[in-house]
Amino acid sequence: MSLAASALCLWVRSLEEYSKALKIVAPKRARKQYAEEQLKKKMAQLEELQVEFQKLVDKLADLNAKFDKTTADMAIYQAELNSLQIKIDRGEKLISGLSGEKTRWEATLIELDDQYEKLIGDCILSAAFMSYCGPFPSEYRDSLIGNWVSTVEYHNIPSSKGFDFSDFMAGAA
Repeated sequence: MSLAASALCLWVRSLEEYSKALKIVAPKRARKQYAEEQLKKKMAQLEELQVEFQKLVDKLADLNAKFDKTTADMAIYQAELNSLQIKIDRGEKLISGLSGEKTRWEATLIELDDQYEKLIGDCILSAAFMSYCGPFPSEYRDSLIGNWVSTVEYHNIPSSKGFDFSDFMAGAA
């Protein structure tokens, strides 16, 4: 055999083996290429989803911050509402308590107006009693006061009915 034929034979055999190997490797390369393209697409989708996920995470953090702020504001408003409710309750109790006082004050005012009208006559009778009745016995004092009361009534000077010197001076009337 010839050396050239032997080399040519080796070359043809190599090409044939290369062809066989290429037939096996080519579909694998195509699948690899397809898989790499799919991987690139999936990686791009993953990046998009990660960006969207980050946006959602940021939005969730913002909403949580708003929720926390709103919850804190609500707690403040609730405390203020409770405080105001307590004040309203106290005010209502005070008003209801003072309504009874108003009635009493009005009655006292009427009584004081009446005493003010009769003050002139009562002062005249008290001054007369202090000036003239000191050294006399109680029976004579009573008759003097009776005469003075009659005189005050005769001159239409307002005075208290049943005038009593000690009550007037003590302020019990």
